[in-house]
Amino acid sequence: MGEGRNSYSKTDTNATFMRMKEDHMRNGQLKPAYNVQIAVNSEYITGIDVLSDRTDFGTLVPFLKTLQREHGKKYESVTADAGYERLGNYLFLESNGQLSFIKPANYEYQKSAKHGHLLRLPLRDSKKQLKAETELAAQGVTQAGESYFEGLNTEGYRITWIDADGSVLYDNEANAERMENHLEREEVAQAIKDGYGESVRYSSTLADKQFYAAKRLPDGSVLRLSVVQMAVWTLLLGFAQPICLVILIALVLSFVLASRLAKKIVKPINELDLDDPEQYYGKEEYKEIEPLLWHIAVQQGQLKKDQAQIEKTALIRQEFTANVSHELKTPLHAISGYAELLENGMVKADDIQPFAGKIRAEASRMAKLVEDIIDLTELDNGGAEMKWEHCDLYRIAENAVDSLDVAASAMNVTVSVEGTDAPVKAIPRLL
Repeated sequence: MGEGRNSYSKTDTNATFMRMKEDHMRNGQLKPAYNVQIAVNSEYITGIDVLSDRTDFGTLVPFLKTLQREHGKKYESVTADAGYERLGNYLFLESNGQLSFIKPANYEYQKSAKHGHLLRLPLRDSKKQLKAETELAAQGVTQAGESYFEGLNTEGYRITWIDADGSVLYDNEANAERMENHLEREEVAQAIKDGYGESVRYSSTLADKQFYAAKRLPDGSVLRLSVVQMAVWTLLLGFAQPICLVILIALVLSFVLASRLAKKIVKPINELDLDDPEQYYGKEEYKEIEPLLWHIAVQQGQLKKDQAQIEKTALIRQEFTANVSHELKTPLHAISGYAELLENGMVKADDIQPFAGKIRAEASRMAKLVEDIIDLTELDNGGAEMKWEHCDLYRIAENAVDSLDVAASAMNVTVSVEGTDAPVKAIPRLL
């Protein structure tokens, strides 16, 4: 099948299945095809090759070897787009002594959006890239002169054209006439002497490095390019604003989404009818809270029973209060009447003692009613203050018969008790 290939056409084994840019079916169909590579030098086609590799970066090395074999020489520099970027290609060009002008895939990312300067690249890579740009610019100025700078995109670079006597002929960032003589600049002096010079200057104020590369032109003038390598903290400050903005947007979106989700979750709960939770059994949106609905239903049933019991107790209390009020009024009226007769001297001397006895009887009756009310109140509170004892119901009945014996005899009534001992635990005064 061949190295680096994982498919081929049965009708043409040299063709490789590739995804074509022209796709009539619009389904990404793979078709057997070839990768055609064309070399251009000074706007003239110098070589064509047809390869089976689907990727551009995989065709660079074999294509360059073919060109070198056919032409009997190698090109000093190779220019290609980001599709040819690969570590193996860089290593091949470096070992073959060829200058690489392959645009990195992250080239735009490597420039600061705010200042248009290169990021902090390794010193060796920065110098190499600056030298390549200087070589290209020097060729352009040699061929076109000062008109080369018209419409030239110099973003990220400072270009200075210096005459052989050190006077500045052109500068893209300053007025050339007002600039000082550059003859003694390290990179300019080296370029005049050796044809090419470079230097690095460090700014303690801005904490960045300025790289300079100078190339001597055939007329003795010098073209210099410079670029700034920004400090880490400067880059971090530049990135801080968009990062903070992204974080803020993420937080706002998270808050909005969380708020909507929370409202959607609690909406069925807020619409619950707690008086009849059983109606929600089996519904999909209430499936997860069915145990809670069951407990609510049980508690609602218990509350209804307790409410009925409370209402029943309140009715009993109302009836008891009415009866007690009536029972208390009767002896009070009798006592008040007898007392009024005694007070007005309307009672004979012989009737004073019977009246006093009636007053005492009614008072005793009223006192008994009050004691009963107190006992009922204590029982209603749980009877915690009443003492429970072991009692014999038979003995208590005998005592009751004895206490009623005199009254019963006066009315010709016989009261008796029959039975045996009946021990119980109770409150004696309530029996």
